[in-house]
Amino acid sequence: MKLLPALFSLFLNGVSLSLAGNLTINSNAGLQVRDSSGALISGGAIRVGFLNLESPRDFITENASDFAQIDAYWTPLAEGSPNGGTVAQAGNTGQTLIVNDQFLEGDFFGQITNVASLPQGTKLFLWLLNDADPSEASEWAIVSSSDLSWSVPSAIGSTTLSTNDVDQIFRGSRVGNEIRLSPKESPSGFDAWAVASFNFAQLADGEADFSADPDGDGWTNATEYVFGTPPLVSSTPGARFGIEQSDEAEFSLVYRPLPGRSDVQISGETSSDLRGWSPANASEITPGTFAISLPSGNGTRAFARLKFSRP
Repeated sequence: MKLLPALFSLFLNGVSLSLAGNLTINSNAGLQVRDSSGALISGGAIRVGFLNLESPRDFITENASDFAQIDAYWTPLAEGSPNGGTVAQAGNTGQTLIVNDQFLEGDFFGQITNVASLPQGTKLFLWLLNDADPSEASEWAIVSSSDLSWSVPSAIGSTTLSTNDVDQIFRGSRVGNEIRLSPKESPSGFDAWAVASFNFAQLADGEADFSADPDGDGWTNATEYVFGTPPLVSSTPGARFGIEQSDEAEFSLVYRPLPGRSDVQISGETSSDLRGWSPANASEITPGTFAISLPSGNGTRAFARLKFSRP
C-alpha cells in the first residue's frame, strides 16, 4: 500500500474563512454523465466535497482508481439528508445527497444550503457514481475545474458548480459533450487482503502498509499475508515457518506460503554472525513447501531469514 500524505487542519489560526452560503451543482447546458459504455445513467450518486489534504490534486491524480484511499480523505459538503452536511455542514448522516442528487437520464441538479465556513481557496470536486451507495458503485468519475468558482471564495454566496466548466477529469473521460464513468478497478493480491483486513482509518494511518506491524508481534503485514495470520492479533505462522532437521547435522529453514500469494516475492539469506548476509536459494521439497539449507559442520553457527518484496 502506498504511504498516505498527512492530513491538514481545516481551522488553522490565521486562515481566512468564507462566509456561510449556498451551493448549486448541475449539468444544465453542460456535460452529460454516462457510463463507460456511453449509456445514460438513471439513479447513482453525486458527491460534492473536497479532500482534506495539502495537495489534493496531486493525491487524487495518483490515487483516482483507489476508492478506499479517496474515501479516507473525502469531506462532503452535504450528504445524507435534505440540507444536511458533515464536517462542513452540521447534522449529516449517510453517504449521499438526498435532494435532487441522482442522475435523471444523465443529468443532475442539486442545491446545498447554509454551507458552513471553509478556508478560502479550498478546491471542490464532484464524485460521480453509478450506484446510490458509493461503496457498491462499479463505475465512477472524479472531476473538477480550473475555474475559480470551483474553489471556495471569500463568501460562498450562491456559487454554482456546472459540468460546463469541467476541464479537470481525474478519473473517467470526456467524449464530446459527455463525461464517461470508468469501471472500478478491484484490488487484488496483497492490496485486496489489506482492504479486507483493515478499516478506512487504519488504511489512512498506514497500518496496512506492506512493512508495517500494527499488532506488534514482530511479523510484518507482508509475513501475515504470506502465511495467513491475522494482522491485528498477535500470532505466529506456526507450522508454515520454522527450522526443521533432516538428520543430526542438517538443518533447513522451511516455509509454506499460502496458495495464491505469488504477488509477493520471497527470497532467502543466510549468515554466520547476523552481520553479513548472503543470498540463499530455496528448493521446493514438496509441492508448496520450500527449504533453505543452513551451513553445517562442527561448531558452525548458522542463521537464516526471509525477505519479502513486491514486483
